[in-house]
Amino acid sequence: MTDGLEVAAFTDTYLPTVNGVTYTVAEWARRWNGSYGLMNVVYPDSAHRPRDHEHPISSVPFPFYPGYRAALPWIPSAVRDPDIVHAHSVFSVGAAGWVLARTRDRPFVVSYHTPMAEYAEYVVPTDVGGVAVRLRTLDVRTSRAPDRRPRVGTLPGDDT
Repeated sequence: MTDGLEVAAFTDTYLPTVNGVTYTVAEWARRWNGSYGLMNVVYPDSAHRPRDHEHPISSVPFPFYPGYRAALPWIPSAVRDPDIVHAHSVFSVGAAGWVLARTRDRPFVVSYHTPMAEYAEYVVPTDVGGVAVRLRTLDVRTSRAPDRRPRVGTLPGDDT
């Protein structure tokens, strides 16, 4: 079914890596494409063989976290006119989603799956990791519900 909404999902981690983000994005795409419309998934290229509506972009191994790939922030031509953009991270691929949403004047949603400040020491060496997380935190403002869970993510320049 493609009569529904077209969603462009941007994620910095995807199959064949197995974690909560990859499973969630793959399952949402499967269900959305089967029942609600079209969901294209943009992700760092890997050993995963892309299925319809999956769009790998150039990437390199991330030296501080085995299995993770750092991608160039790129928007594939097949994913240039969605109804809504959903980023599953705030790093390079997620940032490409934000650029797409801004340039096409589309709604932008961020799912904040991992509290990066809590994991920075595992991903990037101590001194660099803390600085990197603080810099990215400056770029992303999160409105929080009373129970402190992230509700909506926005980036600088978004007034909504």
